Parts: sequence; C-alpha cells; structure tokens
Amino acid sequence: MKPFFNIFVLIFLSTVLTGCQGEDQINELDWGETAETGTLEITPTDIQVNRDHDETVFWDVSESGQEVIIDLEIKNMSDSVVIMDRDFYYESFGVLHEEDVMEGEITVARMDLDIMPLPVYQDDLDEGASIETQIIVVVDEGELFSLAFDADGYSENESYEVSWAIE
Repeated sequence: MKPFFNIFVLIFLSTVLTGCQGEDQINELDWGETAETGTLEITPTDIQVNRDHDETVFWDVSESGQEVIIDLEIKNMSDSVVIMDRDFYYESFGVLHEEDVMEGEITVARMDLDIMPLPVYQDDLDEGASIETQIIVVVDEGELFSLAFDADGYSENESYEVSWAIE
C-alpha cells in the first residue's frame, strides 16, 4: 500500500509544480494577433518607430532617442465599463526594449499621460464597445522587443498576460 501512496504523492506534486510553472509563462503572440484577456480583446495593428527629429509626431527626440507609436484596437468583452485613463495605459501597457547604453538590460517604457498629454482615447469603454487608440512612448536608441499587456499591472519585465513581438 505504501508504494502506491508514494507514487500518488509523486504524481500529485509533479502536477502541482507543473501547474505553478505554467502560471509564469507569457502568452506571446505575433504582431496583429488578437489577445483575449477575459475583459478585453486587444489587437496591435501598426507600429511606427521614428528616430529622426524630422519624422517625429509628438516629441522632438534627440540623436539617441526613438519615438514609438503603436496603433491598437481594443474591445470591451466584459459586463461592465472599462475606464481608459492614465492609470489604465500606464499600468497595463509597456514596450520592452534594450537601450544601447545599457546592453543586456531589458527595461519597460510606459506611456504617462500626466507628463505628456497625448491624443489617445481617454474615456469609459462601454460593454461591447470597440475603439482605436495608440500607445506612444519615447525610448533611448536600442532594440525594441515587444509590446506587453497586463490588466493587473506588471512588475517591470517579469510577469504580464500577453506580449506581441516587435519585428
């Protein structure tokens, strides 16, 4: 009887540990794919990276900067209104990148509407409603990796619901 108990415990622990590891996995999608997060459907539709101050739309970037403009389609799939304000954008979205001057260190750039008011959708998103909006950030020159989203706000580059590779 004891060998069966030991096998049962081993299988149970393996299942629990596998389940815990699965929670840390990131749902990585290709650009343009729609993510269903439970409350929202999010689709990045376009990206524009401006490196020359003559090309920039919102900021006059220096020689070592990049203005990143990401077009999004967002649909509210929940049974309640989603408030799309500064906190929603700042806490939920980020652009993962590696700056040339900090090689090997991936950081997250966020859009902060308190620092720079931008022409993005800021209002209630009613149940079933869809909008087109943007994420706009400025980062130092370097490699862009992905757009990341997490409804609960993510801690730097460790844990988020979904990401889209920037190619």
